[in-house]
Amino acid sequence: MSSAGTTLGLLVCSAPWAERSGREALDLALAAAVLDRPLSLFFIGDGLWQLLHERDPTAAMLPPGQKAWASLPDLTTAAFYRRADQSVPAASCWWLEPTALPPADWQLAQQRCTRLLVC
Repeated sequence: MSSAGTTLGLLVCSAPWAERSGREALDLALAAAVLDRPLSLFFIGDGLWQLLHERDPTAAMLPPGQKAWASLPDLTTAAFYRRADQSVPAASCWWLEPTALPPADWQLAQQRCTRLLVC
């Protein structure tokens, strides 16, 4: 089965370092990037914390690594989105700031994905 023209969408809802699920989305995105799959990444709710660089996991004795989100555009075509109606921290706090989409555009962007997974 050919994967040409397929875009994988990931709806990232899990906060980082809360449980293993916080790293699940990043692992999946990195695997897709290695396979050169275009990605559309949708961060919502606690998932937005994945992109904040001021969070330090060392106090919880967990490895750093969330900055790996910022490396995805170097590995494959990757678009980062958040809902425009969700309050967010200042731009200086991001590893990579996601594009704010109004709710209607948020849904359209997800519909353009060949596959959409929730993490």
